Amino acid sequence: MKRQFCLLCLLGMVSLVFAQIQENTYEWGAFDHSAWKIQPNSNGYAIMGNKFFEPNNTSLYAQGLNKKGEGQWFMQYPAVGFSSLQTFWKSFIATPSHHSGSDDYFAVTTGIQNGSSKTYALLINSSGKKIWDKVSDVPSGIQIGGANNADYKGGWIATGSNSLGELVVLFFDGYGILKSVKNLGISGFGWTVIPLKTGGYVIGSTGARVTRIDSKGDLVWTTMVPLPVSPDGSSYSYTEFEEIIELPYGKGVIMTGSAFSNQHSAVYTLKVDYAGNALWKTIHDPQNTGLPVLQFRGSIALSADTIL
Repeated sequence: MKRQFCLLCLLGMVSLVFAQIQENTYEWGAFDHSAWKIQPNSNGYAIMGNKFFEPNNTSLYAQGLNKKGEGQWFMQYPAVGFSSLQTFWKSFIATPSHHSGSDDYFAVTTGIQNGSSKTYALLINSSGKKIWDKVSDVPSGIQIGGANNADYKGGWIATGSNSLGELVVLFFDGYGILKSVKNLGISGFGWTVIPLKTGGYVIGSTGARVTRIDSKGDLVWTTMVPLPVSPDGSSYSYTEFEEIIELPYGKGVIMTGSAFSNQHSAVYTLKVDYAGNALWKTIHDPQNTGLPVLQFRGSIALSADTIL
């Protein structure tokens, strides 16, 4: 009888454990969710994503992987009170914050709450636990593409566009509250941004445009890099910069993204020096299609001394 009772207790404990796990984990839907950014941490990796082109797009999602790529946890973070969140591909980006000395990850996106434009900022740790989320007012029409560390005091920078379709820069404090907005007066959407060791930031945006700003978000220079004609004879009229890495020894930055023409889509890569000069550009593997199906996303920026 005692052994039977212990067995029942054990089964009950197992059921309780599984119930607790089920309460806090979620399955990826085959067509509902997309993971747009992956970053390494001390345990392995963290992926962040959202639901796009779907109704009720009001949550962010994150998954933790170990160093073998095996899933460790999977969490949903509802943006309470929002009727929608931004649905662009890079509507948010996960970046280690470094401000606390731990593997924290920051995400920021825009959306609608009570009929007004807002930013929704989220901070989680490497185990997926939510540290905080914050809501800030934002000028109507602003949408966010990329985000990154603004400094090592816990702040962040984000880029995107305003209601006029011009490049915009936003600065957040260490608690996810919007501090300032800079309208650069340049046509385009800021997909991604990184801080430079030499100071300031580089932004990759639509139109094959590269822009450098100073630490306050003021324009230093901007340049457009013409791309070659696609195999169908038309120009690559739409481009997205998805990722940037800074090269060692003052050699500038490497940028990569997607390019679309009338009947082709391709991956392109570009090297730019710190003065805004394009050192080289390449188009990779154009695909004969009327739809932009070939896109390059979700890469990990590795340090120069990383051994693969």
